Amino acid sequence: MTSARCRSTLKRIRDRAHTWPHRRLLRLIAEQNDAALAKHFSQIEATMALHSTLRFRLPLPPMRGWAVSPDFACDLVREILLRNPKNVLELGSGVSTLVTGYALESIGGGRVVSLDHHAEWCALTAERIVEHGLGGVAEVIHAPLTDVAIGNKVYRWYDISRLSRENKFDLLVVDGPPGQLFPMARYPALPMLVDLLAPGAVVMLHDSDRPDETVIVQRWQQEYGPFAIESPQSEKGTKILRRGSVANP
Repeated sequence: MTSARCRSTLKRIRDRAHTWPHRRLLRLIAEQNDAALAKHFSQIEATMALHSTLRFRLPLPPMRGWAVSPDFACDLVREILLRNPKNVLELGSGVSTLVTGYALESIGGGRVVSLDHHAEWCALTAERIVEHGLGGVAEVIHAPLTDVAIGNKVYRWYDISRLSRENKFDLLVVDGPPGQLFPMARYPALPMLVDLLAPGAVVMLHDSDRPDETVIVQRWQQEYGPFAIESPQSEKGTKILRRGSVANP
């Protein structure tokens, strides 16, 4: 399919999505036989599911690109609604912070704390938290990247000195630091935070289809497992790690 035809088909989907049943959209995609269009539709479908599940007071910032994709956001919301975590720690802030805040609000409370190394982005997330009226359930902390020693290797990772240790976290969402900054950038999450996780804590890893993240999951399994690992179908790859207790082996 040419780019022009793809754009035309997507325009028809947008123009008619409010009146067409899903089966007609799926039939249209099947007729075009275009994998890229099918991928776009799966994100449209996830966006619709997200908006039908939570009541957003303002439009959300754009998803995809550097932000989480709608399908990961749906998996995150599902985890919160079904498991009722009270304390969520997120590595990397943004639209996912807002979605998590709304999901916690919908179950009656809880708190998400998001760490971000980028000062300007951190300030923008804090501003959006206020705009969406989520100050009671969401917080973002500026956590610059610093050298941390794990075993005989030094990584650049978040400064967690401002992170409260009063409550253990039931859910850890790993979507930072950005993978392009350093090799194995997200590996330190468990070594650095394992003592702050509650028994039975769940770990969700975004971008898990990338080579580094594949190795990271294998190392976490060897060093902190055994985990039951789920791999929901998603655009960028999602891994959900569960076990009865997350603790040092």
